[in-house]
Amino acid sequence: MKKLRISHPQKRILESELFIENTSLNNIPDEMDFPREAETSVRKIIEFLIQTTPDLNIRFSLGETGEMTQYVGEPDLTCIQTIRFESDSQSSEKIRTLSAQPFEKIFDAPLYRFYLIDTGKSLRLLVVIHHAVCDGTSVNILFAKIAELFILADQPQNWTALQSNTFSYLDLEQNYLNSAQMELDRKFWLDYLAEAEELPEKKNDPNSYEADNYVLELDQALTDKLSDYLTSFKKPISPFSFMLALTGLYFGRVNNENRSLMAMGYANRNHGDLLANSLGMYVSTVPIKQHFEVNEPFESFLQNSKSSMKEALSHSQYPLDLLMGELSDEVSGKLLDVTIVSNSAPKSEVPKQFIPLETSIGGVTIRVNPLKDDRDGLQSLHIEYKKSVYDKSRIEEMARAFVHMIEQIMENPKALCAEIEVVSKEEQDKLLKSFNDTAMPVGDSVVAMFKEQAQTRPDQVAVIYNDVSLTYGEVDAITNKIAAKLLQDGLKEEEPVGVMIDRSEYMVLFPLAVLKAGGAYMPLDHAFPEERLEYMIEDAGVTTILSEDTKPEDHIPFFKGKVYKKEEIDSWDAADDLSLPIPQKDHKFVVLYTSGSTGKPKGCVLEHGNLANFCSWFSDYYRLTPDDRGGAYASFGFDAHMMDTYPYITCGSCVCIIPADIRLDFIKLNEYYENNQINYAFMTTQLGRQFVQEIDNHSLKVLTIGGEKLPSIKLPTYDLFHAYGPTECTIFTTARKFKTEHDCLLVGKPIGNYKLFVLDKNLM
Repeated sequence: MKKLRISHPQKRILESELFIENTSLNNIPDEMDFPREAETSVRKIIEFLIQTTPDLNIRFSLGETGEMTQYVGEPDLTCIQTIRFESDSQSSEKIRTLSAQPFEKIFDAPLYRFYLIDTGKSLRLLVVIHHAVCDGTSVNILFAKIAELFILADQPQNWTALQSNTFSYLDLEQNYLNSAQMELDRKFWLDYLAEAEELPEKKNDPNSYEADNYVLELDQALTDKLSDYLTSFKKPISPFSFMLALTGLYFGRVNNENRSLMAMGYANRNHGDLLANSLGMYVSTVPIKQHFEVNEPFESFLQNSKSSMKEALSHSQYPLDLLMGELSDEVSGKLLDVTIVSNSAPKSEVPKQFIPLETSIGGVTIRVNPLKDDRDGLQSLHIEYKKSVYDKSRIEEMARAFVHMIEQIMENPKALCAEIEVVSKEEQDKLLKSFNDTAMPVGDSVVAMFKEQAQTRPDQVAVIYNDVSLTYGEVDAITNKIAAKLLQDGLKEEEPVGVMIDRSEYMVLFPLAVLKAGGAYMPLDHAFPEERLEYMIEDAGVTTILSEDTKPEDHIPFFKGKVYKKEEIDSWDAADDLSLPIPQKDHKFVVLYTSGSTGKPKGCVLEHGNLANFCSWFSDYYRLTPDDRGGAYASFGFDAHMMDTYPYITCGSCVCIIPADIRLDFIKLNEYYENNQINYAFMTTQLGRQFVQEIDNHSLKVLTIGGEKLPSIKLPTYDLFHAYGPTECTIFTTARKFKTEHDCLLVGKPIGNYKLFVLDKNLM
């Protein structure tokens, strides 16, 4: 028994088995249908092929040092089994089970199984062969030989054996490994993949292999149109080349790139007649990088894609396992995100069925024309996908998008790459209409909504800060008094009023008073440098400031305008008979300034309509009631403070201003939440995540976190929400309740009366 080294394609397959126990990952199942009475003939054909095909009987050995070798073992006819059923449905389920059944041993054991399945109506031949023994092309060759011998079933003297050249391939491979061409190919691939680090992060999951399949059958009319299109080129384009370009365009556009990286299966039988019809494992997995310009016609990209494929294939002899060993894990992982394979086969006199796999190494594999003849055009796609990477709805949309892209190209063969929509009409309808169906009623203004609550429940507690507790009636009276003073002293409509205070109940009182007077408030953080405060005040045109103690004198000594302090309020006249202005939706509500980290701070103006909409949505989305209490955690100058305040005082709830000295002490903060029965709170992402992970809270019903990217998070006993939105969009744009700890990358749906669109760099 002669033992030889294994080839690099075989090594790639066998090594995957060493790391994954009891797997069907490398099963290659296929099926043919015969008349029921042909059972004896088919069995004799299979026995003949097992006995006359050395490469079918290749076995592998694993030495004590881990070295793998191969040899030709004895034919094993016990691997042919007969199974009988009374119905096709029973046999179909059995075929699925047998196809996914792992080989018990991969070393020193036969790596083929043949099943003659009598369904009661027909005979179904199921063949399951290990990928280390043969590749997809080999299975087509095997089945073509079975069909050939079946036609000659009554003439066994004319039967011819399959070619077996696996050991000859070892010599070809060794010659290549010793050649100068190998080093040229190696350099090509390292240069070719140098920019792969910059492509979108890998989506493949290396720890999961369970897969599912989706079958797309093209309408015959569309197949015919596409065939006419592909044969119209000076050099006709094959269905596989077309799908290679279409897939590259799809994933490039979906990832907001004008390039893509995939892997393609290649038969690797470019050695003349030696391997053309030979059984064995020769297939290569070849990286393919594609690039398209935004304003490039698709037909130009299609031909460039074909040229890129030819260039990659000219270097395809370089073994993938060697290349993967020289690439970073990030890049090697990306190579397996998307794979495209041609599984076409010439027409056969004996019907053959494609059996989808239930395991996969790659994230998604697109099989072009499985068991269809390419000469009849692009007819079907089998999309094989890892369940841990894609869900079924995502794959269904991908298939619909492929059809929609083909239809567009057929309608306009001169279409530019940027013009071709990569989202199906159904998905567009969902994204643009149903997803954005967020219409809801909105209150007139925060002021009007607060007044309604003050009239309805004047004795309900509205604001708490330390030992201070103010009812809605008291808040209404105090803010009316402040508003009256501002109006009496000449405050103009929409005039900005600065507010410089420490954390206290006046974080609610001063802004609400300014709004009642028809002005817009502007938070001024006295911790800011004097130069920044001076810039903000001058830039916004602030001539009036509400403050306390000696803060204006200490922090803005340059300010020459009017200053009102909370210590003076008791001396002001009551405002019982004052008629306050009614804010309009387009009137200024607040002026907020950015951090200025990239230059001078920039002012952002939000209007009454913005905040009224947010409060109406927030109250409805979170189901706020007058019995609820919100914890005001955010800094006064941060837009999230508006979320901490206005939704609660516009629906009859209570706002609890969290003292500064406990905001970063989670133990004391939790005690504050529980002692004050706070059941709604917001925290920035990282602080909120830390609070959730470290603290066992018993008062919260809802915690919302947001503002930045979030790692996975352990879900608490209360509801956890993730929200996102820039200040310019009024606090939130989207919100989503966590369903699992891995929902961290999902930003959710748009808030009430908002519409959300994701555009690429070309605003498409």
